Amino acid sequence: MPNAGIDALFFNSLAPSAPSPLRNQLLALPHDTLLTVDTLLRFVLGAQCPEDAPQALRSSWTAAQQEVAQRVHQLKDNNLSSDSEHDSRKRARDDEPVTNAKRAKTSQDNDTAASSTIANDLPLFTLHALSLTSPIRKKADITVHEHTLRITHPSTHATEHLPIALSVIRRAFLLPTRGKTKQHWSIILMPSDVPTSGSKAAKEQAKDEAPPIVFGVDATPNTFSTTGYGPDGTPQTTTHPKGTPVVSSLRSFLERLSVRVLEPSTDIFRSAIPGNAGVDGVAGVEAYRGAKPGTLWFFSEGVLWDGRPAEFFALRDLARNGSAGEVEGVRTISATGRTCSVILRRIEGEGVAEAAEDDAEDEEPEERTVDVDFGMVDGKEQEGITRWARQHRHLFGKRDVPPAEDKGKGKAVAPVADEASDEEDSDFVDEASSDGGSATSDSESESGDAQSVEEGDAQASDD
Repeated sequence: MPNAGIDALFFNSLAPSAPSPLRNQLLALPHDTLLTVDTLLRFVLGAQCPEDAPQALRSSWTAAQQEVAQRVHQLKDNNLSSDSEHDSRKRARDDEPVTNAKRAKTSQDNDTAASSTIANDLPLFTLHALSLTSPIRKKADITVHEHTLRITHPSTHATEHLPIALSVIRRAFLLPTRGKTKQHWSIILMPSDVPTSGSKAAKEQAKDEAPPIVFGVDATPNTFSTTGYGPDGTPQTTTHPKGTPVVSSLRSFLERLSVRVLEPSTDIFRSAIPGNAGVDGVAGVEAYRGAKPGTLWFFSEGVLWDGRPAEFFALRDLARNGSAGEVEGVRTISATGRTCSVILRRIEGEGVAEAAEDDAEDEEPEERTVDVDFGMVDGKEQEGITRWARQHRHLFGKRDVPPAEDKGKGKAVAPVADEASDEEDSDFVDEASSDGGSATSDSESESGDAQSVEEGDAQASDD
């Protein structure tokens, strides 16, 4: 092998592992060609540009490296595809046309993102060295581009994850993190309100879908840096001094997304339990979903569970108030009063609510619902949860009200009190249960539960 020393580190490390015919050809290369191959290997593998490289190469190295990383992903996907995989996907499309139509749209959006180039997808804003928990669990830089969101290594700037199209991000939340000794912020970007179930089949179906993006940062970190970009993509990095609040930088990042950003407000909901030091009230309650802890955040648009995985219950997807025997979409259960469970009833499927509200129908269609249980909530939170439900239940199941999708920060607005809430207070009850508010698993709703609630309500009114 030609002796190129440390200047050809990548070549010298990889060439001996090549197949014999290829290895022999590589070893016969002239010295200058060998160095060129070594530079190409560095470039493709996400390494830093050689220090002795020309300035023109060094200045364009990082940007071009990101584009090449996308093309490498595309080449891998194309070469790994097979006829059998194509046939299995075709059968899946025949069996599940609705699900796969959604997957096809998401996949198409991601393909568009992957094929974007630096020329038509200029960077807009970067947050550096953030602690991510999804889609990867490590520190990384996050850059919002004109059409994509990109995650890169803080030092090498190598791509850590396939670019995610901004068009697939449906929800964005900026949340104060609970349970921290210091003030802390969490950001959750969701491509779907309902997470993929844990079954192997469901995960296989969702492999082409964009993952949620979740990361956090101290409210006043020791130091942090951000990068803005000029019209031509020229970066300008700012290192913020110790004690600088990070929230303004987070908002600068989020406002460049194509979705409305929601922040919890105590004008909408206020927890009965004090928050972290320096926080004037919290717009959520701590809970458990099974054995996993998290917080239920109450917005004027719905309820967010920020645990792993996150899930959003839009008002339009919560079961609405109905005739006798129906239980509404948000209820609490408690036996002792010390703790309670919060049960959110989600309407499954599209168009169910509209059909149920059609007066021309002689019979109401059967509404498919699923109950999601959150346990070990402090019993003091029941009153606030009940009040929130009464103020918003006139919007439960209203599929004819389009969800807010305007760009920019979602400013909290106090909800208008339901004029009929005083007359319908008896419809919303805190049920008694033998589980004492312990964490419970998700369960399908039973008609017997609704009947027992109505009987208990009638007995209470007689007393």
